Amino acid sequence: MTVDRRVILLTGLSGAGKTTATKSLEDIGFRTIDNLPHELLPALVEKIAADPQRFARICLVLDARDGDPSKTIELVRTGTAAIGVSARIIYLDARDDVLIRRFSETRHRHPLGGAVDAPRSVADAIAAERMLLSATRES
Repeated sequence: MTVDRRVILLTGLSGAGKTTATKSLEDIGFRTIDNLPHELLPALVEKIAADPQRFARICLVLDARDGDPSKTIELVRTGTAAIGVSARIIYLDARDDVLIRRFSETRHRHPLGGAVDAPRSVADAIAAERMLLSATRES
């Protein structure tokens, strides 16, 4: 029996809905991994190749906490292509006013909000994140 193997790379702005999308993907049978260090990607690709039934549907959630995720995306694309699996990117975005409202409602700090003793505004953090993720958004 052939297994329909899929790898989704879920990325985008903080507050744009990655957690909600992750929960929906889990509901339809995806195993989700949030912010796996890129050093562990080769081991993940090996696991996908070794046990295609168990790791048929994988979603990797990537964000800006560790910097620009474009290198990680390229590593995943190259690694999965080598085992005959394509990786699809889903980039989630939202208007700045929506993101600011969401951070205000949840009272969470933006991941790029700066040091606790020298915080930057949510609007400035969103602008920095947009700039950091611009190459990823275009891919």
